[in-house]
Amino acid sequence: MDGIRQIKAGSTVYPVVDETARKDALVLYGQSDRLYRGVDLETVFADEISAAPGSTPEQKRWNWIKGRIDKQDWTGLHVGDFLKLKVRAVKDTDGANSGTEKEEHEMQIAGIDTFYNTGWGETHGTSDTTKLYPVPHHIDFISRDLLSNPVQWNTSSQNYNSGTGDGTQDDATDQPYYCSHVRKYLLEKVLPTIDSTVSGLITEKLQILERRAKNDEALTDSTGHHWYNMGKLWIPTEFEVYGAGIFGTLPWSATQAMQYPIFAETWLNRIKGLGPKGTRGSWWLACAMGGSSTSACSVSYTGRAGYSAVAYTGIRVPLCFRIAAAGPAA
Repeated sequence: MDGIRQIKAGSTVYPVVDETARKDALVLYGQSDRLYRGVDLETVFADEISAAPGSTPEQKRWNWIKGRIDKQDWTGLHVGDFLKLKVRAVKDTDGANSGTEKEEHEMQIAGIDTFYNTGWGETHGTSDTTKLYPVPHHIDFISRDLLSNPVQWNTSSQNYNSGTGDGTQDDATDQPYYCSHVRKYLLEKVLPTIDSTVSGLITEKLQILERRAKNDEALTDSTGHHWYNMGKLWIPTEFEVYGAGIFGTLPWSATQAMQYPIFAETWLNRIKGLGPKGTRGSWWLACAMGGSSTSACSVSYTGRAGYSAVAYTGIRVPLCFRIAAAGPAA
């Protein structure tokens, strides 16, 4: 009986199995067993995507998902599913327009409405907070694998894993990640290599992050937290990956206290390749290491929590961004 899909009575055909419900149930079983690898949404929703606006297949697929988000239509969308995106493999030492080849990454759904309705008006690092909070309906995407070229978390011996300010300005200069080289690399070198139509759909991410002002000496622990603008491209925090603060300064590095569903209770998506389909590689997180003035948190190539000196040149980053509905939370 398991193979029977319909019954014919006279000239009338009656379906026995609701195929949509059956497929959704199989996905849920896979997710509960932590075995679900996700599907290419362009294959599943080929007809919808072909009708979306855009002059290229890439523009069509991302305009389509933006339309779905605007309508809060999550039908058939699951954590782990992906859309493909091309980005230039920029070396840390090169300009954004250097090189000709682009890598095609599988951008997985890391969470749907994970941070919906959060946010605060006094957000450091942005000029117009009214467009950024409360966080509207959204999907956060994280690449299955890492960008192929490594990048230093920071290059300056003046602030290492601290902010660049002295703590008196009460602004973004007291935030380690905001002042880091890796954030600058993502926003100034990687972001410009993404199709301009697609990058125009991406929303800046608001986040509660630790504060660690440089002062006159190197600090070994963070001393507070605030809302900051991480930008259009970012990397996850330690808590977003592991569901706990491990090597960061507690409680300040973990006060957003939300783990992305894609990383929950499995190492399946914590372990990422060195470039698309590459061998295992380590990747940076957006947290300074607690008890240290020179290290930042990371994910080891084995998937475990780790840390490394911010000036180390052998660690990479995933491609992460948010696409949100127009306007603040409704």
